[in-house]
Amino acid sequence: MIRNFNYTDRKRILRDKVSFEWIDGKGEDLASFRAKIDLHSAGLLRPDGQVWVEAYSGSIVSRYYFGTVEHPDAPEDTRLATFPRGLKPSFKIKVVDPEDPRKRLLAFADKIAPSEREEMESGRQSILPVEYVDLGQQIWNLRMDESLEPVLQLNSTITEPVGISTLAKTPEFVALVYPAVIRQILSRLLLESEDPSTISDHNWLKFGNSLSTKLCPDRDSFGDNYEDFVRDARMWIDEVLDGFCRARLTKDTYVTEKSENHQNG
Repeated sequence: MIRNFNYTDRKRILRDKVSFEWIDGKGEDLASFRAKIDLHSAGLLRPDGQVWVEAYSGSIVSRYYFGTVEHPDAPEDTRLATFPRGLKPSFKIKVVDPEDPRKRLLAFADKIAPSEREEMESGRQSILPVEYVDLGQQIWNLRMDESLEPVLQLNSTITEPVGISTLAKTPEFVALVYPAVIRQILSRLLLESEDPSTISDHNWLKFGNSLSTKLCPDRDSFGDNYEDFVRDARMWIDEVLDGFCRARLTKDTYVTEKSENHQNG
């Protein structure tokens, strides 16, 4: 049953207190997840607060009860049965008052991206997670829902002459696809976000700043001159793409690969 939550006087849950691992289903098995949630050590929440985890993507939502703040208890079944195969949902954590009939929200965390086992072991998480899903005749697709966390979808049905995961690492794919992906992400964040001030420290804008000689333009500093902001934002995105291609030598590696294939063909 879907429950409604009251968001009065809520506290934010620090990200270093939680982690989510996405577990890909093998064969006919469904994907699932593991969550480590430590809300008791900080001593800021009532011990009997009920802990709920939500997995969501677009309009699809699944909820799981994780015990209380003092006594976390992960459910035995965390399968993501309602989600398309290969899709990685985002996660929310909600702590609610067990005595309030309206389920008053005590604390929350939102837009948590799950990591895969390799990422958790290395301590590094990609800012562009990959999903392998059936895309029909599309080779790739960029998924960005209301969380504004981009996910690159690759067509899982591509297995010949090489699998899609191998194809995505080739110089041709990197040169032709990734610049388009980066442009879509940055354009969405800067030009389509309803409240750009909330994403000023977004990892993708930090990534863009690392590739550009200029910092990402701040919409608030332009006042009512939105057209000037759009102009500067597009110029900044172009410079980010130029920096990415120069760093990866995309043209040179693409031409070299094509030349070698032509000679061997």
